[in-house]
Amino acid sequence: MAYGTFGGGGGGEGELRRMSSDTGGAVFHVDRGHTLDDIFREIQDEMRSQYSIAYSPTNPKKDGGFRKIEIRTSARDFKVQARKGYYAVAPEAAN
Repeated sequence: MAYGTFGGGGGGEGELRRMSSDTGGAVFHVDRGHTLDDIFREIQDEMRSQYSIAYSPTNPKKDGGFRKIEIRTSARDFKVQARKGYYAVAPEAAN
């Protein structure tokens, strides 16, 4: 949901859309035609139809570089919602 500017630093809806696209999320608007109850129902429907996938990268280097991910489906009526990639960083050492 977007109310005014994001984080007080400007950007507004455009910035929210960019962040949601980068992370595989979504932006929801509450108004007279799309109530909070409608949005919660939409989120519940999406939660019931999610799948998790995993893969092993072919590039094992943990160099901090960005690794692009592209997920496609041959079924036209399916919607893929995923982040665009990840940063290959080494895990932090346990203390």
